[in-house]
Amino acid sequence: MAASSASLCSSIHTSNSFQRTPNPVNYCNPNSLLLKKQPLEQKYSLHLQSKVKNNQQQRLFNVKATTGLREINGDFSSSAPWPSPSISADQGHNSIRAAKGNPPLMPAIRTSGGFVDLMSVLLRSRTIFLGQYVNSQVAQQVISQLVTLAAIDPDADILMYLNCPGGSLYSVMAIYDCMSWIKPKVGTVCFGVAASHGALLLAGGEKGMRYAMPNCRIMIHQPQGGMGGDVLAVSRQVNELCSNRDKIDKMYAAFTGQPLEIIKIYTDRDRFFSAGEALDFGLIDGILETDCW
Repeated sequence: MAASSASLCSSIHTSNSFQRTPNPVNYCNPNSLLLKKQPLEQKYSLHLQSKVKNNQQQRLFNVKATTGLREINGDFSSSAPWPSPSISADQGHNSIRAAKGNPPLMPAIRTSGGFVDLMSVLLRSRTIFLGQYVNSQVAQQVISQLVTLAAIDPDADILMYLNCPGGSLYSVMAIYDCMSWIKPKVGTVCFGVAASHGALLLAGGEKGMRYAMPNCRIMIHQPQGGMGGDVLAVSRQVNELCSNRDKIDKMYAAFTGQPLEIIKIYTDRDRFFSAGEALDFGLIDGILETDCW
C-alpha cells in the first residue's frame, strides 16, 4: 500500500513537473530569432534597392532631357554645368533631393531630333504670348522676342496673343514702340481680358489684324498713379499724369477712328466692352468664331 502510494506520488510529481516546464520558445537560441527576422530585413533591403534604382533612372532621364534642351538651344558651354541631384539618407530611407541651384524643367515637345522647349516652338511659329501684368522684365522679354523674329525674317508677320490685365504705362509703351518700329506686321488676338494698358496693345496691333475671342472682355480707362512729397513734386507728377492721359486718348482716337471728345468721355472712368462692342467701337477688326456661347 505504501509502495503504491509512493509510486502514485512519484507519478503526480512527474506529471506536475512536466506541466510546469516553460515554453520551449523562451529557451530558443537567440540566433534562431535573428534567422527568423532575416527574410523581413532582406525584403526591406530589396525594396530600398529597387526604390533607389528607380530614382536613379528617373534622374538619368531628367539629365538627358535637360542636356538635350541645352544642345538644341545651342548652349554647349561647360563653364557652369548644372549641378546633379544628390542621394542622401533621411529617416531610414533613401531620397533624392535636388541640389541648390538646379533650374526647373520647362515644358518640352519631343521631336525626331530630341526635346524642344515650348518657347522655341512658339518662336518658330512666330507667336508671342503675353499673359501677365506688364513690368520692365516682361517688356524686355517681349521686346527681345519681337526684335529676334524681325531679324530672322523681316517680311513674315508676327502674332501676339494677349490675356493681359494691364501694367506699367512706360513698359507697355516700350512694347508698342517696338511693335511699330520693326518691319514685320504684328497682329493681336485677345483671350480672356485686355484691360487698362493691355487694351492699348490690343488696339495698337496692325490694322486688319486685331482680333478677339467671343467671350473676352476689354476695358479702357485713364492712367492712374499715386503721388507724394512736397508741393512741387506733387505738381510735377500731376502734370506727368495729365500728359500721359492726353497721349493715350490721342492714341485710342487714332486706333479706333473715334473723335477725341468721345474717347475722353469713354476713358474718364473704367469702360468695359464685349467683343461685339469693341468691334463696333473700332478697338478690334474681327471676332474669331467658335462653337461656344
